[in-house]
Amino acid sequence: MVDSILQEARMRREYLVDQTVETIYFGGGTPSVLDPDTLKRMIDELRALFDVKNGVELTIEANPDDLDAPYLRSLKEAGVNRLSIGVQSFHEDELKRLNRSHTALQSEASVKRAQDLGLENISIDLMYALPETTRERWLHSLNQAIALQVPHISAYCLTIESGTVFGSLKAKGRFSPQDDPVIEQQYQILCEELSSARFLHYEVSNFALPGMQSRHNSAYWTGSHYLGLGPSAHSYNGVGRQWNVRNNHAFMKAIASGELAAQQETLTAEDRFNEHLITRLRTSAGIEKIWFAANAPEKFWSRSEEVRSKWKQFGWTEESDSHFRLTESGMLMADQVITELMIVPE
Repeated sequence: MVDSILQEARMRREYLVDQTVETIYFGGGTPSVLDPDTLKRMIDELRALFDVKNGVELTIEANPDDLDAPYLRSLKEAGVNRLSIGVQSFHEDELKRLNRSHTALQSEASVKRAQDLGLENISIDLMYALPETTRERWLHSLNQAIALQVPHISAYCLTIESGTVFGSLKAKGRFSPQDDPVIEQQYQILCEELSSARFLHYEVSNFALPGMQSRHNSAYWTGSHYLGLGPSAHSYNGVGRQWNVRNNHAFMKAIASGELAAQQETLTAEDRFNEHLITRLRTSAGIEKIWFAANAPEKFWSRSEEVRSKWKQFGWTEESDSHFRLTESGMLMADQVITELMIVPE
């Protein structure tokens, strides 16, 4: 798989032509299963193929139980300078429900171990609205995360999708998601507790201490171009999108035969407009009105004024002279607001 991913990088090195690579992100699963030498080989190859900026933000997603001291030292030596650790919860029964292999103690230990070795740019993932999560339990997880003094926290509401384990359990009546009022309460607690700890709520699911926002994820939300490598990876160059086949075997077979296992689409003006709405409105900065004036179709204005006025009365949106944005309570309703603003082809 590693050889195939690196071969794809060679085949697609022109995708980011004349662009400096400012972030590298190993994610989309559990890349911490890679041994350090293999990871370093990949990083060195990417540096050789692309114009990688000095001081590049280089992140790896990891499970807490993978991060022992020797592995962390090897990551640092390979050039990794940011960790995204899948903590999810500080309660053992919730971790078991999520089928996680680590414990809460391992999560705490992995963070402290990384900090002791100088890897202090750490993000941890948390999940709320689990069946077991009460107000008190959610407060406990948040306080544990804050006490670890990490500069970045990503918090996600549990979403039930068909075809997943939780989807199957729900269909069999063995799993009941939290009610909307409970989810709203836990979201409000999330915002209040992290705000009190000086975290900035800079995107729907992301909170950071000042200056510690994820440069990689922020690039997605601001429309930067990016190249994705490996099964299921997506790429964007401002004109169109490309996405690789999900199946590992099909991906490796195509690469071995000198072909890309990918599909692509060219974005229409309406596609680009909608994507700008989707990505920018997820952020605390919101959308620039000057961009609206330059890009919004004429028919959009009359409809959007009505929609924006409605959401403003609900307290979900706000406007300044220069920007239109979601309020913190509005971020909980981001999908609904954005959907009503999007242009639907006739």
